[in-house]
Amino acid sequence: MNIIKCVLIDDEPRNLELLSYYINKYCPNLSIVDQFSERHKAEAFFNDDGNDQQIDILFLDLILDNGTGFDLLDNIDYSDMHIVICTAHDEFAMKAIQYEVVDYMLKPIEIQDLKQTLEKINERIQKKEKFLFDANSVSKFSNTPLRINRPVVIKNKKMIELVPAKEIIFIESSTVDGKKSALVMRDESVKHCSMMLNKMESILDSTIFFRLNRSYIVNLHEISKIERGVNYVCVMSNGFKLPVPRARYKTLLNEIEGLFGLSI
Repeated sequence: MNIIKCVLIDDEPRNLELLSYYINKYCPNLSIVDQFSERHKAEAFFNDDGNDQQIDILFLDLILDNGTGFDLLDNIDYSDMHIVICTAHDEFAMKAIQYEVVDYMLKPIEIQDLKQTLEKINERIQKKEKFLFDANSVSKFSNTPLRINRPVVIKNKKMIELVPAKEIIFIESSTVDGKKSALVMRDESVKHCSMMLNKMESILDSTIFFRLNRSYIVNLHEISKIERGVNYVCVMSNGFKLPVPRARYKTLLNEIEGLFGLSI
């Protein structure tokens, strides 16, 4: 069993005591290297050149005795750490994504949430993955516009159907000539449409749906990750991986920033 090292930072000693108890009882492969209730001591620990401890996870409260958790991150090198925000304030969730947090847990912390977060980190450590964007960690706090509930009208020979926009994961061109489309839904069904992808694009809300390439239109709310490697890949909530042309990559990030009110 691989031992994962962590540090806890919270200005309330009782919160440190509770989180420490949860970790010791329910997370046997997690080792607490140190814990701090004062920001300056935490910064000194991470900035000490003589400190050879490799910290894997930083559990960080946002409201500290002096400044915020973001202030602390601005003054240390956390590039090799997985940051887990533990706070009673949900209003900072959008800003937290700028620091590539793994998760954003609201107090009081639930044991199941803690376990799920650690499973996610374990998977990342084993795969040596680091994603540019992970919407899952903050999506439950985002203010989803009401227009995501509006229906999209699709047509085929048999019927005209009203489909809620929020249920569509992505739309793809379903024929070689591009004259028909298919809507891949959250319930794993596929709805066939006699409209061309260009026509679908013209009737969709451009703040929600993004034309990824000639073959796909994606629901921005359903993007799970954007992976960077030899090629850019957009991973949807159902696990489908769709190629992102380099010419569309920056535009996609801009659309995500505008929709979720964040900076990537």
